[in-house]
Amino acid sequence: MILDIVIPTFNKEKSILNCYNKINDELSNIKHRFIFVDDNSNDKTFEILKTIQKSDEDNVKVIKLSKTSGKDTCIYAGLENTKHSLVCTYDMDSCTVSNISKMYEYITNHNVDMVCMITNNELNLKNKFVNSLLTEKFDNNKTHNRIMTRNVVNSIIKYSENNKFTRYTYELIGFDTYYIKYDNKYNYYFDTNELISHSNKLINLAKYTSYILLTIAFIYLLFILFKLISINNELLLFFMLVLISIQILLNYLINKYNKTSNKTIYFISDKIGFDEDYL
Repeated sequence: MILDIVIPTFNKEKSILNCYNKINDELSNIKHRFIFVDDNSNDKTFEILKTIQKSDEDNVKVIKLSKTSGKDTCIYAGLENTKHSLVCTYDMDSCTVSNISKMYEYITNHNVDMVCMITNNELNLKNKFVNSLLTEKFDNNKTHNRIMTRNVVNSIIKYSENNKFTRYTYELIGFDTYYIKYDNKYNYYFDTNELISHSNKLINLAKYTSYILLTIAFIYLLFILFKLISINNELLLFFMLVLISIQILLNYLINKYNKTSNKTIYFISDKIGFDEDYL
C-alpha cells in the first residue's frame, strides 16, 4: 500500500529539506510518495524542491502554482494529483512528522474513512461566533493533518467542482472520521472565504436585511411625498446616503458569496515528476 503525502509550502526554504528527511526517516517502513505544492514562494523554496525531486525522482512530485492562492488551494491541487489508495495531507506549520505514523497506524488497523489530528486549544470568542453562523457545526481545532481513503479524496474533488474547498469541506461531505488529540499552540482561524462560501445563515441575513432597508426607504419616501413628515434636504441626503452605503455593502457580501461558492480555482506554472505511469 502506497501513501501519497500532500504538503503545501510557502517560503519554507529553511525547513523544507529537513521536513523531507524527517518524514522519510519516520516512514522508513511505509512506502510513500511526496507531492509538494508550492504556493508561488518568493524565496528559494521551489529551487530546493526541484533539487529534492532530482535526487529522488521516483518518490517526489512537485507542483508550483502561478500565484499565491492559500493553503487550502494548495492542498486541493495536491489532492487532485494523487492516485493511491491512502492520502495524507500534512501541514508543516501545525504538526510533527510523528503524527503521520500515528494516523497511518490507526487507519490501517481500523475501519474508518479518515483520521484527523485535532489540537487542544480552547476556542476563542471570535471562532465561537463564526461557528454559530455555519450550516454545520465545526470545531476549529480540526487541522489539515489528515489521512484519508481514496473514496474521501474523490468525494472532496467532486464536491469542489462547484464549491470552494476549505477545512469545512470535510464536515460537509461526512464520512467516518477518527480524531487524535495532540498538544500544539498553532491556532487556525476562520477566514472570510471559509465563512461566506459555506454559510447560508449569513447570506440569508444579508438578503433579509436588504429587504428591510428597501422597505424602510420606500415608506420614508412615501411619507415625504405625501408631506406626512417635514425634513430638510441635508438630513434627507444623509439618510439616503446611509441606506445606499448599507445596500452596497450587502450587495458586495452577496456577490462575494456567489464568487467564493464556485469551485476552487488554481493555475499551475510548473509541474515536475508526474510523467511516469504509476503516478
